[in-house]
Amino acid sequence: MLDSLEPILKQLSLLNTLLRLLDPDVYRLLTDNDVLPYFCLSWIITWCAHDINDFLKVTRLYDFFMTSEPLMPVYFAAAVVIARREMLLKQEPDGAMLHTYLSKFPADLDVEDCIQHAMMMADQYPSRKLQKKAGVGLDTTSTVNTFSKEWKSLDWDAAPDVEEPHRILQLPPEKRRPFRTTLLPFPSSNFQENKTLITMLTVAAGVGTTALFLWSQPMVRSYIESNIGL
Repeated sequence: MLDSLEPILKQLSLLNTLLRLLDPDVYRLLTDNDVLPYFCLSWIITWCAHDINDFLKVTRLYDFFMTSEPLMPVYFAAAVVIARREMLLKQEPDGAMLHTYLSKFPADLDVEDCIQHAMMMADQYPSRKLQKKAGVGLDTTSTVNTFSKEWKSLDWDAAPDVEEPHRILQLPPEKRRPFRTTLLPFPSSNFQENKTLITMLTVAAGVGTTALFLWSQPMVRSYIESNIGL
């Protein structure tokens, strides 16, 4: 295993992007109250086994995750959050209370319904597309980004390269390059708060650039010098 939780935390950041794309109301509630997606950390790293007491539900999820792409637990986590949207939106707008509410996995959850929703999300926003939407690139060596090449393309009777995972795990952190995204990250709340200032600076920069351009034109410069006395 890796020596830190950084890779899984980067995967968790993609959950916010799914919520932004699929349920803006829930996304705004969580971001406005600074709720980070750490509430579902155990769902991801234990495939919900730490949070569900129903053995049949756990085995169903293990079957599902083992036969799906590596990012599927994140899609499933987003489906669980959205499935609780009605009660979630009625909660007090308090970050700590929202985190506590979300971290308690609902015992009466319709697992099959969430599985279907997670599969729909994965079809609509495949992992690479989702990374670009988020502006967050997972490592190129991540199973999320190597799954299609190393596993999905295999024939039924072919065996994967069992040495490749060991080679990747032995790589130092500086050798693990993030998947290149072509889109900028979604604007943060700080950006939204300062967008007026940014707009003013942009306009000012535009005016300054225009003035310099006009001053460089001989005809305009001659007119200004003759009429204003510069």
